[in-house]
Amino acid sequence: MGTDAFVPCNCYPDKASAPPCPPDWLEWEEGRLYLKEEQKDNRVWRQVEDWKQRACPHPGFQFVWERVANGTGISLFLDALEGHDFRLLHCLGGELEPERAQQALQEIARFRQLPSLGQTTELLRGEEEINSYVADRRGIFLLNPTAQLNAGVDPNGFFLECRQTHQEVFRAHRFEHHGQTFRNLENGQSYDTPLQFEEGLMEVKTRVTKPEDFEYILTSLEALYKASVEMQRPVYFV
Repeated sequence: MGTDAFVPCNCYPDKASAPPCPPDWLEWEEGRLYLKEEQKDNRVWRQVEDWKQRACPHPGFQFVWERVANGTGISLFLDALEGHDFRLLHCLGGELEPERAQQALQEIARFRQLPSLGQTTELLRGEEEINSYVADRRGIFLLNPTAQLNAGVDPNGFFLECRQTHQEVFRAHRFEHHGQTFRNLENGQSYDTPLQFEEGLMEVKTRVTKPEDFEYILTSLEALYKASVEMQRPVYFV
């Protein structure tokens, strides 16, 4: 799960090779060129799909395609935008027209200038980030029907809870996990479960969130918005 997006090129029809069917059999829909439903049969459809990949320098007539972020990354980014005036950066679905893409580039520039974006809570193993707190998921990042447990992290620590009742069975800021045992390193509490989870010493920490934490998202969005302005075609989120 996550968010991808693309900007179509302008090669068809003038700068692309001829299609393997009459041009009026084709139509644009949500930024993609398709064989019309009433013309579809397996042989023609396969020919058209193959042609789309080699008809111009942009496979599938896509000028730019970017992976924006996975589902967790998108949720954290949207959380960071709360309380700030970034109307277009919130638009990570549907389509975004070129004139709005130009405005979104200005929002990216303003976003990068912010000193901070509140706080984030992370589950760490040494310097490695295992997961982060996402408010709209109550911090839960692992659902395990076999063990009948949810695992999550929030500002009060890492926790395990029963899937049905949501009753907590384990919580800790610092803990270790080996085999089937979770052990709180502060009070000695332990809990045994067959839950498949990372092993080792772990700690929950809260730190200041900064714009550079989302540079990977900003870089992808910037490439898409610039392409939209150049092609004068919308950005399509998928």
